[in-house]
Amino acid sequence: MNLFGRIFSAFGRTRIGGWTIRNVVTPLDRKLYRWTSGRITISAMAFPTLLLVTVGRKSGKERITPLIYLRDGEKLLVGSSNVGLEQSAAWPLNIAANPAVRVQIGKSVRPYLARAGTSEEVDHYWPKFAAIYPPFATYAERSGVRKLFILEPAHET
Repeated sequence: MNLFGRIFSAFGRTRIGGWTIRNVVTPLDRKLYRWTSGRITISAMAFPTLLLVTVGRKSGKERITPLIYLRDGEKLLVGSSNVGLEQSAAWPLNIAANPAVRVQIGKSVRPYLARAGTSEEVDHYWPKFAAIYPPFATYAERSGVRKLFILEPAHET
């Protein structure tokens, strides 16, 4: 991890850091990622970052969320921590209502099917995921929850 990543991780472990990431960095990254095709974002300076496009379970509108990810072959894994808050982020609830999502990595946009990881998958991938972004371990301690979602390529017909 580069120096920026270490500083970002240390800040992200604090409550004010979590608030800042959720309320400032994430909205800014969403815009920067789209404007620059992922070339310029705050989080992508240190961590692999994608844009997850879900359909709002209530609104029916597209919702775009920048997330740190781990790749395993064609599968992508993303964590749902909501910076350690007890309340879930909205995107996992949107996935539960409609697992068909789109993922943008750089300029590439592809359809995926999303699902919650099994307890075995979470046990297997969590250490790797927390190694990419160490605050996930802190967030899991705060909330008591370790959630990973598996994104598998959808075959277009």
